[in-house]
Amino acid sequence: MSPRMAEPALNSFVASALGARLGGWTVSAEATRTLTEAGLQPDIVIETGAAPVVLETEYLPAHSVEDDAISRIGQTLASTGRAIEVAVAVRLPGALGEVAPVDLLASVASRNDLEWCAWIEGADAVRFPSSGWLSGDVNSLAGFVETVAISERRIAAAADAFQSGVAQAAQRLRQSLLSSDSGAVLDKIAAALHQRDSEQTTLMAVAVLANAFVFQNALAGIHGTPTLLESRSDTGVFSAGSVSDAWQQILAINYWPVFAVAKDILQPVPQAPAQQLLAQLAETVERLSGSGAASVQDLAGQMFGRLIADRKFLATFYTLPASAALLAELAVGQLDGHVAWDDMVAVGRLRVADFACGTGTLLSAAHRRIASRVRRANAADGTDASKRLHHAFMEDILIGCDIMPAAVHLTATMLSAAHPATPFGDTNIHLMPYGYPEGDKSQPAAIGSLELLGDETVPSLFGTGRRRSSGHGDICDVGNGAVGFAVDDCTVDLAIQNPPFTRPNGPEASRLGVPIPSFAGFDTGEDEQRAMTGRLRRLYRAMDRPAATGHAGLATNFIDLAHAKLRPGGVLALVVPATVASGDAWAAARALLARAYRDITVVTISAGGSDDRSFSADTGMAEALIVATKREHECSDAEAANHDITWVSLRRRPVNPADAVGMACAIAEKSTAVSEFLKVGGSEIGCRITAPLSEGGCAHAAEPTVAAAASRLRDGHLLLPRMHAFEAPTVALGELGQAGPHHGTFANKQVLTGPDGQPRLDAHGGPVYNGVFDVSRQLPPGSVVEYPALWAHDAASGREAQIVVAPDRDLRPWPAHVGRAPELWRDATRLHINRDFQLNSQMLGACITPERCLGGRAWPSFVAAETEWEQPLALWANTTLGLIGHWWVGTRQQNGRAMLSIRLLPDLPALDCRALTADQLDTLSEIFDEFSHRALLPANEAWHDETRRALDEAVLCDALALHNAGGVSRSDFLESLAALRAAWCSEPTVHGDKATAPPAD
Repeated sequence: MSPRMAEPALNSFVASALGARLGGWTVSAEATRTLTEAGLQPDIVIETGAAPVVLETEYLPAHSVEDDAISRIGQTLASTGRAIEVAVAVRLPGALGEVAPVDLLASVASRNDLEWCAWIEGADAVRFPSSGWLSGDVNSLAGFVETVAISERRIAAAADAFQSGVAQAAQRLRQSLLSSDSGAVLDKIAAALHQRDSEQTTLMAVAVLANAFVFQNALAGIHGTPTLLESRSDTGVFSAGSVSDAWQQILAINYWPVFAVAKDILQPVPQAPAQQLLAQLAETVERLSGSGAASVQDLAGQMFGRLIADRKFLATFYTLPASAALLAELAVGQLDGHVAWDDMVAVGRLRVADFACGTGTLLSAAHRRIASRVRRANAADGTDASKRLHHAFMEDILIGCDIMPAAVHLTATMLSAAHPATPFGDTNIHLMPYGYPEGDKSQPAAIGSLELLGDETVPSLFGTGRRRSSGHGDICDVGNGAVGFAVDDCTVDLAIQNPPFTRPNGPEASRLGVPIPSFAGFDTGEDEQRAMTGRLRRLYRAMDRPAATGHAGLATNFIDLAHAKLRPGGVLALVVPATVASGDAWAAARALLARAYRDITVVTISAGGSDDRSFSADTGMAEALIVATKREHECSDAEAANHDITWVSLRRRPVNPADAVGMACAIAEKSTAVSEFLKVGGSEIGCRITAPLSEGGCAHAAEPTVAAAASRLRDGHLLLPRMHAFEAPTVALGELGQAGPHHGTFANKQVLTGPDGQPRLDAHGGPVYNGVFDVSRQLPPGSVVEYPALWAHDAASGREAQIVVAPDRDLRPWPAHVGRAPELWRDATRLHINRDFQLNSQMLGACITPERCLGGRAWPSFVAAETEWEQPLALWANTTLGLIGHWWVGTRQQNGRAMLSIRLLPDLPALDCRALTADQLDTLSEIFDEFSHRALLPANEAWHDETRRALDEAVLCDALALHNAGGVSRSDFLESLAALRAAWCSEPTVHGDKATAPPAD
């Protein structure tokens, strides 16, 4: 039976319900002459201020609703002339048509069985989700419309145009000033940003000017603010004076963070180049505005993110907007149970902080997710509740800090652009002191936001004095330090950040040519860098069990800062390198998370390429998102070890905010399953695994079956597809011996110094090195030398295709250390472990050398408690199970590679040689003789490697009889093992997108 109410009549109620939840947007239903095309009448039109969105509705089964939606793509809205890029198809339950009109609005608001999908303009219209339907209530539908209305394609195109216009204008300005002997003007422009002159500084300065024009264009006509055209002089040109006067009019109203810096930059520019510059920027901004590409808030983050060039030192990698939306939705979702979003007072008391805010992308994303909830929860009052809270967001709720002046300017701009017509007072967006103040070495060197670790009140710099960016003007310190930036400990509700990750020492120093890369931003000198490092160490003296140990870089320091500021029940949200999952340098950070946080979710990406596994732009490495809630009281390490967390491995990163929010909802959905695949609509997006934080191998795992098998190996069990788990003779490698001498012990060429600070010299006048050996001498095949070593990889030559590998270095003791060499040789061994296992090109997880030798950088040695265990351990390491264990324990930061630190070697799942009988040892010895010189394929090709398959059968069945232990036939065991082998080889982090991956089904 057909519903009694016709769809056009119902659409007015749906439009009314949506309109109450989409603050600031105009929602109309069944309006005639809506489109320029004659005779066409969409069901519901939403005018967003940029590209419009159309909804087509139909009662279930709604056979034609998608065709109707697709037909709207590309049609033009008559009122604005803008094309429709997004059409949402909505399937309505027939029961709504039976509801009396007087009760219908309430019924629309209360039902949770609405279904929808969107079609988005592209080369061909793209469906989201790609299959199936999203479902929920009208709040969820409104939230979906909000996110899908943002045209990522147009924003990217607008950012490209903006970047091109700014780059051209900056180059022209710089050439003009340098060619006219006005180079001193460039120094004055740089001074306005508190930076040294450089091409980057000019680029950032011009971007600030363009940003001011963009914002002015958005404000046009509000509070009597002048338009761009009204900013021209009487002669019709954009003179520095006329534009400055227009900006001064705006400053008299508000918006100091946007226009004051721009005005200071413009002030020293001579008239002729100023006119040329401003005209070019105005043309760029007017062109963007006419396209209806994006709001100021949407465009701002991308444009500055592309212009930051000092990344190699500051490591301020730009969080992609869709990634920011995913992290923010996951984080704010953890606040849902504790915050009454309909209580405006309670929301106004929230504190959301990013202590490394960069261009404000994460703060803006958090703002959007909170504002969306506030609008939905207060829909009944018919106004945009988030707009009423805008002053509170700007003045109190949102806290941002950074050391880049232009970034702080942009963050304040982007946040205020959410409601540009709404005034606000003092912001909580701060430029933090960095290095020596004004180069004065008599003053302590500051370390940016990390100063908050030691002193809860820190000067907030925006210039030479202490200031905070304000809506009415910079509040300056008059010299008594009365004005500063304070964030009390245990007061922040959400700390969300993508912190810098440069290390204070390590390989970056030599690669970049600076002593301490962590503090090398803005051309700080070596003395200044060391002073800043000393300052950081002093702040940590009284800190108990921090996340930072000095090895993982500044990211862990920012975790400590966020932890100190978060209140119990507050949420920590991070974008960090994926090595956080299992890297040895991150062990202290994981320990802090485990004992001090609950409801932990770690999100990684299982794609094959390293770039595809990052959530930021330009990192070239895998990253992880972490969301967790701070406990009321820390638990013991023993308790923490037993707590499970949620590991999520996405097949890809989100492509737009709607995709991101859909992913977040799927991740947050409650489940009792230990592992399961996640879906958005009918589309599979990845998998979720419940396991302890110590099981870092869950990161990037695409197939739960492989993850489960790898995890059980570590606790002495074998779990194969289609079989029950059973006990297996596996144990941590560290229980069978110890790692041999670390290559750093005998290869370090650091020159030692004496008490006078001068280099030490040996008896022959040569330098005394920290290391024992000269490791540079190659060892010709077949040569016999005193101290041979297996040092480097050479898989391409075929040398590493067999389990027996010859040493490749002739170590010669330095004259000062001849006496120490025999001590190191005592731990020489034949067993060596592959430390940097390139799974898609290298064959061996471990190898045996013909004679004892030392292990080097790529092949550290392992000294087994019994010499007779060396061959069995090497055999196991090269079986499918050994390869999987190696992959599971290693960090998978780079494409197709499992990396082990020396400290992780003892964690490798290994064959428990202590449990082997004499007959088994004899059998394994025979197997070694048979396979020691048989060529293997790269590890990722185990799925079709006949030698690897035969090795598996020989070791696991002939020697260990694991099929009997599992209670199955030999053929069934091998069939299940083959399934696991193929599944592991299909893992993107194993094959790294190489063509040698198993063929897709």
